[in-house]
Amino acid sequence: MFRRWLDEYDGGSGLMKNAMHLSTVRADGQPRSRMVLLKGVDADGRFLFGTDGGSDKGREIAANPKVALLFYWGSRQLGAARLHDRVVHERSSSSLSGTWTTIRLQP
Repeated sequence: MFRRWLDEYDGGSGLMKNAMHLSTVRADGQPRSRMVLLKGVDADGRFLFGTDGGSDKGREIAANPKVALLFYWGSRQLGAARLHDRVVHERSSSSLSGTWTTIRLQP
C-alpha cells in the first residue's frame, strides 16, 4: 500500500512526497520528533533515510531502535509506530552524512 500511495501522490498540495516525520526516544524516555527525507524503500519494505551516527537521532536510534514514522500527503497519511528492533548502519559514499540507517516495519 505504501508504494502505491507514494507513487499516486502528485505533489499538488506542495508537500514533498518523501518527507516523513520521525520520532525517537531520548535517554530520559521523552519523545523527540523531526522531519527527515525518505531515501528509498527496498524490496523487503525497509525505509531508508540518512543520518549521522553521532547526531541526536543517530544516538537515540542506537540506544532504542523503536521509532515512529508518519507520512502526510494532504488527504492521506500513513504511520508506523512499531518497527523492527534491529537497525542496520551501512556506509555510503553517496550520502552527505556518509551513513544510511535502515529500518523495517514489523509484520
